[in-house]
This record gives sequence, structure tokens and C-alpha cells, in this order.
Amino acid sequence: MSGRTRRAILAFVTAIGGQGLLTIAGFVATPLILRLTSESLYGYWILLLSVLAYLALTDLGLGTSFARMVAGLAGRDDPEALNRVISSAFFAYCVAAVLFVGLGDALAPFIPGWFHIPPAEVRQVETTYWVALVATALFLPLSTFAGVVIGFQRMAVANVTSNVIRAFSLALTVGLLRLGVGLPSLALAYLFSVVVDSVWLFVYARRCFPQLRVRPSLVNRSDIATLVSYGGYFQFGRIANTVAQNTDSIIISATMGVARVTPYAFTSRLPLFFSVSIAGKMPDAAFPGLSQMFAAGEYRQLGHVAISLTRYTVRLAVVAGVFLAVANEQFIALWVGPRYYAGARLNAVFVYLVVQETIIRGLTPVVLASGDLRKWAFVSMGEALINVAASLLMVGPLGLIGVALGTALGKASTTAWYLPYVICQKVKLRLSTFLYRAMLLPALRSVPGMVLAVAVATMLPRSLGWIWIFVVGLAAVVGNALFFEAPELFKRAGDGPQNRLRRMIALPTDRP
Repeated sequence: MSGRTRRAILAFVTAIGGQGLLTIAGFVATPLILRLTSESLYGYWILLLSVLAYLALTDLGLGTSFARMVAGLAGRDDPEALNRVISSAFFAYCVAAVLFVGLGDALAPFIPGWFHIPPAEVRQVETTYWVALVATALFLPLSTFAGVVIGFQRMAVANVTSNVIRAFSLALTVGLLRLGVGLPSLALAYLFSVVVDSVWLFVYARRCFPQLRVRPSLVNRSDIATLVSYGGYFQFGRIANTVAQNTDSIIISATMGVARVTPYAFTSRLPLFFSVSIAGKMPDAAFPGLSQMFAAGEYRQLGHVAISLTRYTVRLAVVAGVFLAVANEQFIALWVGPRYYAGARLNAVFVYLVVQETIIRGLTPVVLASGDLRKWAFVSMGEALINVAASLLMVGPLGLIGVALGTALGKASTTAWYLPYVICQKVKLRLSTFLYRAMLLPALRSVPGMVLAVAVATMLPRSLGWIWIFVVGLAAVVGNALFFEAPELFKRAGDGPQNRLRRMIALPTDRP
């Protein structure tokens, strides 16, 4: 197993473990936060995060561009060149932060009117908005150090520590709410996590790269141009992603009222957890290694990795889809109460979305690592435009379902078909081979596990509550593993258990 593969797998495992810790903390904290605020105030918090996500686009997509450049320089003995890139990124982020605060200040007077905030709650919401605005502005330049850690493929320790800090910030939120601070508690806890996590990442970045220096004199116009050139095209993809994840709540609030935002957000919580928080971990961990492989022209190996990543995400998509179909209603009812479940028809749309989005998440890092984003950028903008237009057209007659269908239509008509095509071009694979080996075969092999999960869900009484949720989820995961990993464990009887496990999980990035 190569160093690249080992680091990618370790980063993936720690990211999943850290995400698991954060999910448990959020799972426990969310009902408490909801009880200590109100349905409308929690809805306003979701809306404020959506507005801030749009404002954060002022960073021009520098993050991925910067991590890619660091990954390209990490293996070279040229600390001066690397410090130029780091300093250029840091001060470019500072400019973006100033622009971010300026736009946020310009929008602030309109927030109460846009979101129809009652006069009694305006002060709470405005205070929360400003604290969150400052926290996000600080995050922009401080995220430079996270980019250094990612570029050096040293994410394992950082993943665990960052998620522990975020979990602690949830506890801080609950504590502040109990002290009567109100809605600003959520923003103050967010500010705490940004500052503490950034300090830790700076310390760890210095361990990865002891010669690290950030100075205005090291800022290089050529490096900034490279960062912005790549980041500019990447930004189109970020816009599409921001629209997909943050526009729904704004449209719902404007057309149906803020009270409908909260049920929609809770019904979509598990879909987002699977398709964003989980599905992106393995591809994100592999991104620096993919960038290095594109730089070295290792197209044969890139083809193997693209197929492997897609197989993993197809399997996860099937497991997530079947679990959501049978268990999402029960999960929400047990977690925050049945009145926050927005209905079976909306859930069916989310099942489709989680399958589609999970697979797309597995494909996107291959395109990003290639560095050629021009066509992908325009396709992503097409996705964003179709998403907004379709959501606005369908929210009137279909309500919440229309908003979700707009998101599904935007992706299905653009990136869902484009990504497999362009990846095959970049890694020199036949499209038919990729679709058959990476998508069709793992989907077909996942069917028996899917049937097992549905059978278990049907036979067990729902009165078991959380035990029912756990057993159904376990059946979905184990059922899938029985038809994939289990056969590998029994192949080549002469091999020891360690070698069999290594064959089972390793990405094929080693040189032949």
C-alpha cells in the first residue's frame, strides 16, 4: 500500500469517526436547542446560515485551488515557493473577508423585512447575524492553515480534533441558551469553534511544514493569478452547490413562511448527512493524491481510482436510499417529534436526491483534481439556474415538494450526466466500461442487501423505537457488506487476515 493510499484511507477513517462524534453531539443537542429557542427562531438561524453561505462566495473559490497548489509543491524541496503560495492565499483571503463584511453590512438592514421577522425578535436575529458574520469573516483567512494541512495529506489528526471542537461548541450552545443568552448562543458557539479550530490548525500546519511563514513581502502576483484562475471556475461549482443546499430555505420562507422551513430542514437532515457529510469524505481524502497523480500523468492509475471511488459512493447511495425510504419518518418522530416530518412524498424526493447527490459527490473530486474546470463550471451554473427557476415555478402548486423537485431537476439535467462523461475523457476510460464497472455492477450487487434491510424493517415492530432504527440501519450496512467485502475475506485461503483486509479496503493507487 503506497503512502498516498495509506494517508487517504487514514484521513477517510478519521473523518468518518469525527463526523460520527459530531453527529451524535448534534443529535443530542438539536432537540434541546429547539426546546430552548422556538420553531420560528430556529428557522431564522437556518435562514441566516443560508444568507452567509451566499456571502461566503466572495472568497472566489480559493480554498480548493490553494489546497491543490500546496499538494503540488508538498513533495518538492522548495519552502520559499510554498511560503509564497501560502502568503498569497492568506492575504487574498483577507481581501475576501473585507468584501464579505462589506456585503454583509449592506444586506443587514433588509434582513428583518425579507424574513418577516416580528418586531419582538428583530434584535435577537440581528445580533445573531452580526456575530455569525464576524465569525465567517475570520474563518476565511484562517482557513489558509487548513489548506496547508490538506495539501500535505495530514488530515487524520486534524479531522478528529476539529470535530471534537465542533462537538464542544454544541455543548456551549446549549449552556448559553440555558443561561438565557437566546438565539445569539448559536452564533457565539460558532465563533468559538472558528477561533479555537483555526489556532489548532495553525499549530498543526507548522508541524507539517516547520518553515511556514506568512508575510506581505512574500505575496506573489503570479500565484494569486493562478489561485484565482482555478478558483474562478471552481466558484461556479460552489455557486451550484450553495444554491442546492441553501436556496430552498429562502424560497420556502419567502413563499410559505418561516414556520415551514424547520420541518423541511429536519426532513432533509438525514439525506444531507449521507450525501454531504458522509459521501464526500473518501473523495475529499483522495483529492490531494489525485492532484499529484494528474500532475504526474498517471492516467491508468487514475482510471482505477475513479472506478473505486464511484463504486464506494454507489454502494453508499443504495444503503442511504433504502434506509431513508423505510426509516426517515420514524427517525424524525423519535428525534424531534412527528410534527417535524414533512410527509412521505417529500421524503420520496429526498430518497432520489440522496442517491443522485451521493454519486455526484464521489465523481466531482476527480474533475477538480484535473485542474481543467471550464466546461464543468458552465454546466454547474446551468444547474444553479435550472434549480432556482424550477423551484420558484413549482413551489406554488406543489409546496415543499416543488422546492425539492427543483433541486433534483437541476442536477439531473446537468451535472448528473455530464460528470461521468467528462471523467472518462480525463482519465482515458471508455464511458461504457465506467458505467458498467463503477455504477451498474455495484448497484446490482447491492440489491440483495437492500431487500434484506426492507425485510428487517417490515418484520420488526416499530414500537421498538431507537432499537428498530439501529437494527434496520445495521441490516442495510451488513447486507451490503455481505455481497462485497465478505467474498474478499474468503478469497486466497493462504493469505493472512491482514492481507485480505488490505485488499478489501485499499484504493489502487500503488504503482504496478
